[in-house]
Amino acid sequence: MRTSTKLWATALLFSFSAFSLSAKDLYIASTSNGGSTENDGLTEATPVAFLSQLNSSIEPGDVIHVKGMIMMSQDPEKKEDRVSGYIQLQSGKDGHQGFYIAGDKWANVTFVGENKATDGFDSEWQGR
Repeated sequence: MRTSTKLWATALLFSFSAFSLSAKDLYIASTSNGGSTENDGLTEATPVAFLSQLNSSIEPGDVIHVKGMIMMSQDPEKKEDRVSGYIQLQSGKDGHQGFYIAGDKWANVTFVGENKATDGFDSEWQGR
């Protein structure tokens, strides 16, 4: 009984370690901060301009570093409905725009910005 418990605990610990080892850092920036549709987002020097550019490489547990204000209303993959697309714009209270990202691979992703006044996401030009 003790041996099987030890094996189970070892297997469980290994699976958590393997999960955390697969997490990666990805980078997104406003165009004024170097974000580009030509970049891959894999390094701080090559940030993407839109979240949709990370859709093919994102995995649960990844960390996305944000620099500047990312305008979600300009993302080429946005959809105005709740059925299609993965970035979906929606109207909120008092006419404010919001957005959410659909898709399981975006679960447990961490977003990090260095400056809460300048780094983040905006679904409208005046939405903040």
